[in-house]
Amino acid sequence: MVNMVIEHGTVVTPVYEARMDVGVTDGTVTQLAAPGTLGERANETIDATDRYVFPGFLDSHVHAKLELGAFTTGDKFDDLTGAAAIGGTTTIVPFAIPDPDETPLDALDRRQREAAGDAYVDYAFHGCVTDATPETLREVPELIARGAASVKTFMVYEDRLRLDDGELRRVMGTVADANGMLLVHAENNEIIASLVAERTVDGPAEFEIHPETHPAVSETAAMWTVAELVAETDCPTLLVHASTAGARNVLEAATTRGLPLVAETCPHYLALTEDRYEDPDGERYVCSPPLRASAHRGALWELLADGHLSMVNSDHCGYTTRQKAEFRDDVTQIPNGLPGV
Repeated sequence: MVNMVIEHGTVVTPVYEARMDVGVTDGTVTQLAAPGTLGERANETIDATDRYVFPGFLDSHVHAKLELGAFTTGDKFDDLTGAAAIGGTTTIVPFAIPDPDETPLDALDRRQREAAGDAYVDYAFHGCVTDATPETLREVPELIARGAASVKTFMVYEDRLRLDDGELRRVMGTVADANGMLLVHAENNEIIASLVAERTVDGPAEFEIHPETHPAVSETAAMWTVAELVAETDCPTLLVHASTAGARNVLEAATTRGLPLVAETCPHYLALTEDRYEDPDGERYVCSPPLRASAHRGALWELLADGHLSMVNSDHCGYTTRQKAEFRDDVTQIPNGLPGV
């Protein structure tokens, strides 16, 4: 006897889609059967005719209650996980980014306390490494052993999060030795800093220059660096929020070489373009990497279709419109990120 049947829907699995009934017992899917064959045995029946039926989605790139610099995102764990549940996402994976006075393990402990009893869906955490001191590297195996098996790093955000290439290499080796996985925000800091300096020589500049100061080459150059470090360290690595057509060359080369390197993209790169920065409220769309020209958007869809992009995650970062507007005249101070869970 099943408690509930979802009948006559089109069930989507990782390998096929088909019309069938889904039987649920005590909150667990226990049967898949031909359409119309389970309903009489259920206490509750949901008609899914002409609808798709998916397993719960997993969003493994989410920022919840993110405190960086002067701003904290506008949603806490209950807000974020409630929105996730309504949208069909049943697992989220935010980040445990250390505060300046914290170690990675301290940050993981803090984030677990913040989320405990305050979430409507399942959750885990990525660890984060923002320096490569011996003390930090010694914590990586325990971080992974305690469930933060994926570790996030940044190649940008100079004053707070960035690792230089030598530090990134050391972290990769440590993560690989501990059987973990690395996540990398791949943008070339030197290219971006040079362009920002050029555009702000006469003072702060508005948000419209954001895509000009974060060009596609700043992303692909960083991706190539990561690929070579993966080749040396054999560290399983995910390039987060790929936004550029140039990702194809990097990912195809990695596949040919047998490197453990994969990439994700995000809904805003698949749906929006840099034209949004021409809007009167264009500061709302400041994120890094930035929204790009339509040719890049089309290329990302092609990369998804042929399997070179392995997943789509939201990179949800819920700053308010007021927070975005506060520094619309100084793009270097606008909090980066878009909502999307």
